[in-house]
Amino acid sequence: MLLRRFQHNCGCARTLQKSWTEARNRMEKINIELAGIPLELTLRYKMFRDRYADFQTEKKPCACIEITPEQCACAARGYEPGTLPESVEDLELCAKACAALLPHGRAIIHAVCFVWCGKAWLICAPSGVGKTTHYKQWKRLFPNEVEMLNGDKPVLNFEKQYVTVSASPWAGKENMRQLRTAPLGGIVFLAQDKQNIIKRLSPKEAGVRLFLQFIIPCDNAEQVRFAAQYTERILERTPVWLLRNRGDGASAELCRRTLESELCCADD
Repeated sequence: MLLRRFQHNCGCARTLQKSWTEARNRMEKINIELAGIPLELTLRYKMFRDRYADFQTEKKPCACIEITPEQCACAARGYEPGTLPESVEDLELCAKACAALLPHGRAIIHAVCFVWCGKAWLICAPSGVGKTTHYKQWKRLFPNEVEMLNGDKPVLNFEKQYVTVSASPWAGKENMRQLRTAPLGGIVFLAQDKQNIIKRLSPKEAGVRLFLQFIIPCDNAEQVRFAAQYTERILERTPVWLLRNRGDGASAELCRRTLESELCCADD
């Protein structure tokens, strides 16, 4: 069994290497704009090319981002066996884009983001816990109140006194997004449970949870410093909750009542 798995992994690695070698000369450069920052991307595959179309710009880029065949073949070892090279390139471009944005007061965060009552709300959790499911419960119950901003990796902008959230090309498997920007209203961390319970988190309780959502390499001291600073900025004035939930409509109703109460208190 172990031998067969080893042979399978080796075969996948050879396939990826061959694919990247063939793609070496199939390059296309495009300029995109994320939260006001123009970036140049080098694409070798066309599978996800369309997702960048809405973000294209003619502005001079602040940084040029490319994943070389060697870099991608190396990065592929950290993904599940059989992951398509197109997907590896796409995810690695996202990571490098975040690194390029950090010095400009922007960051990419792993979260579902929807707009409700004119504000952006982040739903954070590891993949598979139910972020998209939770949003869909909101949409089913309150269809005229909520709109998806970004389904997986929105961009945060720290340039103003308050944090704003914008869409990015990396919007999850269902590619749910809208080209809009909204001020950050709050953050809800999800956890699966047999009952629905929501708890307000203190900055100390929320700090590490929030820091880990930023798309950064933990071995880069400068990027870690930026992410730590941005975490502090968010927690200075942004409410954070932990919602243990069953993934049902009742959990969305509980969440909505809690956020509504927060808005009422803010207005007072």
